[in-house]
Order: sequence, then C-alpha cells, then structure tokens
Amino acid sequence: MQTRRGFTLVELLIVIVIIGLLAGITSVAFHGVRQSVKSSLISTEMSQLSMALDAYKNKFGEYPPDFSDQAAVEKHLRKRWPRYNGSEDYPDPVIDFNVRIRTAWNLLPDSDLSYISSLVIWLGGLPSADNPNKPGGFFLNPTDPFNSSTGQREETFFDFDPKYIKTNVNGAPAFCLNEFPVIYFRAAYGSGYIGKSFVFDNDGDISYAVPYAKAYDQAKNIVQWYDEERFQLVHPGLDGSFGSNDPTITRFVPTQTGVTSRDADNITNFVTSGTLESLYE
Repeated sequence: MQTRRGFTLVELLIVIVIIGLLAGITSVAFHGVRQSVKSSLISTEMSQLSMALDAYKNKFGEYPPDFSDQAAVEKHLRKRWPRYNGSEDYPDPVIDFNVRIRTAWNLLPDSDLSYISSLVIWLGGLPSADNPNKPGGFFLNPTDPFNSSTGQREETFFDFDPKYIKTNVNGAPAFCLNEFPVIYFRAAYGSGYIGKSFVFDNDGDISYAVPYAKAYDQAKNIVQWYDEERFQLVHPGLDGSFGSNDPTITRFVPTQTGVTSRDADNITNFVTSGTLESLYE
C-alpha cells in the first residue's frame, strides 16, 4: 500500500508566501476601494450643497455672502429681510446679526464668522430647539429673524446632519465631512475670488484653502476662475490638508502651477466626479 507523502518545508514556505502576497494585494485593493467610497460620499454631499445654494439664489436673487466683506453682508441682509433694522441694543443690522448669530450658536464674541461658517448660517439658520448642533432655520419674522414670537421657522435650504456640525473648528459652526470642513467662497462681481483664503489648522498641520483658477488671460491681464460667477466649495480630501501654506500663490489647476501634491485629493463642486487631480493636464 502506497503511503501519502506530506508537504516538505520548502513547499509549506512557498504556500505561506503566496497566501501572504494574496492577502497583501487584497488589503491594498480593499483600502483603495474604501478610500474611493469615502471620496464619493463627500462629492455627493458637495453636489447637494451646490443645489441648495442654487435654490437659495433662486429665492433671494444672489448667493449668500461668505462673510469676507461686511458691505456684501449688509447688502444681502437688505435683500433677505428688507424690514430688518437690527435691535434696540444694536440698531445696525450687520452688527446685530453678527452679535446675535454668535449668541445663538453659543460662540465666543470674537469667533470667526467667515468662509468656514457661511454654509451652516445662511443655509441652516439658527440651532433647533431640541438639538444645539442641528440647524433649524431662522424665525419667520420679517422684522427680526432672531425673534421667536411667531413660533414658526423658515425651512432650511439644506438638511444638515448634526453629527457633521462642528462648533469647535476655528471657533465657528462648520459643516465637516470625514472630520474636515467644507469651505465656501462666493465670487465677487468683477474680481472673481482675488484675495480670498482660509487658514486651517489640522492638529498643527497648517494649510490654506483658496479658490482655484483655470488659466491666466494675458491679453486681458486677468485670472480665469472655476465657477467665477457662482461659488466654489473646497474640501481638503482624505489627507486633511488644503495644500499650500502660502495663501498668496494663485493655484492654476490644469497646469498645476502653484498647486502642491497635497491639493491633488481635494474635492470641489466644479469637479463632477473625482478629486482635483482629475483636472490635471
């Protein structure tokens, strides 16, 4: 009777190596798929935000300001609430709005209302009564959107999930996806996005979010921006960095001029599918 021969040590080692290689390949592939899914989910949320901003413009005649220009904020307040003239304590509507929106969100008096908080405030309004992290709309009061005497609220333009609202990011309410904030830049008439930037500190890793440019028109001596008559939404991607730590450099995406390797995975509203890198020449 013939006996069955077992595996030799060399054969066992070969099998172990093959299994290890297959496991490594599977692990890398799974990680890549997981990262792709995360990026896709962020892109989907950004698309929904874009539609909400378009709906906002359809109702009020312009996109909400990004708090970088107080004159633009005053103009917008007049558009959205023509009868709003501030309060007894602050008869200037801009000052009144800034003070009371900070109070409503339980922020420090010098909290930064800027590109990071614009989406939550204009699309979401005041915190809801039952959840301080859930935007519940401004009050339906034409003379004072902070006055609850009517007992009714406006509908929000975007249904913010409270678990994505962080009120400790740079001291302002921010909409965060994958733990990192979505930054909103509104184009300024005649100048696009010149001078706009936002510094983000990710546990000591400093980077600046800036609007992105397509090209430079030498004949007209002007920068051509993406969505230069609308807005740009910028998310730092999965690495948590917006890119360069120099806000003065204009970043031209197709040629990668001024763009760093850490810009590549950034996610924006003007990239319909994928990351910023998909626009590189």
